[in-house]
Amino acid sequence: MRRLLAGIFLVSLLCPITAALAETKGEVEAIGFGSLYRPNCHIPMLVRVQADKSGTYQIRVVQDDLDADQPLFTQVVSLTGSDDGGIGSEQRFWLYFIPQPTDGGLPDVGDGLRAIQQTLKVFLCDENGRQLVQLPVTSTIQNIEKAQVGPLSTPRGVKLILAIAAGGAQPVWRDYQQAIGTIEDVVFVPMRVTDLPEDARGYEMIDGIVWLNAPAPDAAKAAEEKRYRALREYVRSGGHMVICQPAQRDATVNFADILPVEVKEIAPRDNLQPLRRIATAKRAVRQRDEFDETRGPLIDDWDLPKPPFMFARAALKKGAVAEELLTWKADASDASPYLARIGYGAGCVTWVAHDLSDPAITARAKTGWPFVWDRVLDFKHDTMIIDTRTTDEQKRPYQSGATVDIGYSLLKGMELKSKSQLLVTIAVVFFIAYWIVAGPGVYLYLLTKSRPHLSWFMFAFSALVATALTVLIVRLVVRGAPEMNHVTIVRSTPDAPMLSISRF
Repeated sequence: MRRLLAGIFLVSLLCPITAALAETKGEVEAIGFGSLYRPNCHIPMLVRVQADKSGTYQIRVVQDDLDADQPLFTQVVSLTGSDDGGIGSEQRFWLYFIPQPTDGGLPDVGDGLRAIQQTLKVFLCDENGRQLVQLPVTSTIQNIEKAQVGPLSTPRGVKLILAIAAGGAQPVWRDYQQAIGTIEDVVFVPMRVTDLPEDARGYEMIDGIVWLNAPAPDAAKAAEEKRYRALREYVRSGGHMVICQPAQRDATVNFADILPVEVKEIAPRDNLQPLRRIATAKRAVRQRDEFDETRGPLIDDWDLPKPPFMFARAALKKGAVAEELLTWKADASDASPYLARIGYGAGCVTWVAHDLSDPAITARAKTGWPFVWDRVLDFKHDTMIIDTRTTDEQKRPYQSGATVDIGYSLLKGMELKSKSQLLVTIAVVFFIAYWIVAGPGVYLYLLTKSRPHLSWFMFAFSALVATALTVLIVRLVVRGAPEMNHVTIVRSTPDAPMLSISRF
């Protein structure tokens, strides 16, 4: 009997523990790209969830907006639990939200993880919206508009470029951090294909995509179809995608419909032109006889990569433009596009005839890459790379000047100035008149009538009359249909729907 009671007691203790272990749980795995985010636009959030039972759920982001309201950014998801009553396998979902603009925006990396967990709240809810569990944010984030990435930079605009690569390949871009003469700072964020958002809203914060040696999404595969369409929608809406041709001709076949060229073959070359010319034309070329006291004779690092180099032969499509050419013969009688562009909706697709992350090149030739990216991405910079030989005289033309906010010209179009001024004037005049009458006016009048003891009664009576007048004046002045101003920018491109961007 004692053993039976002990067994029942033990089971009663273990059951709650088992139930607790099977509770739904999750976390916010990533926000933005490389923990960088941009305010005033949609940014992606990757959430990881495990459910104890299958069903329809909601993932909600709760934060303040400009009016101190709490708009809900909601994603409806289907979770799969475990058949044996335990917890199901991990599932990942994309959510898209606009960071709060109040109180300086979301807490930055300097504020610590706890601050962002208290400000940005993400909940897993049932299908009716009842909160089940809060999903903690597991990493800090940084507002890219506040980031300082240059030696002489002050907080200013940043061009954020996604570099999509596989196998550990990386573009060379860090010299931008030692550059002056750029209109905006430039930051590359390496990404894997599987880490890309599946909705065009997720790309709203970026300025371009450089597709290197990674496999292109395939619309025929269910796991890649959303990403395939989201990338095209991003470009169609005004984005810029650069597609670098790997050493396999069919590597870009899933991008064939948007490429400015038709790839014919991959062939070897014994030199890196025109890449080398682009990288070295604007920098101070180091001659072989130049001498450094610590390193001895200096050699141009663009002499170090060894041929053969694999380049693509391609034919230009109708409507495309070739900005750089490959010459296959010394007399330039045989040429094909090296750098080509074509419009796609309101955006642009650029194609480069080889992989700009090829380790055979990037592991040896490490200088001059900002000039290459300025050309490839069509940045209108006057870039100068600072090194120990850069003089103050060379830096002087690029020193910071006064900042001019041109956004104010757009804000003025949204102001209801005449209406606002009228209402404020009426309110001020009425307020002054009320206090003159209700305060000293009534008292002085009663004093002349030898009835100052009625001043409090008349004060209350004046308040009631003023309230009635307020109602009448409001009904008289604030009548008719509501008024709203807006500024709308319409982008029109041939053979594509017009794109309207409005602020109300």
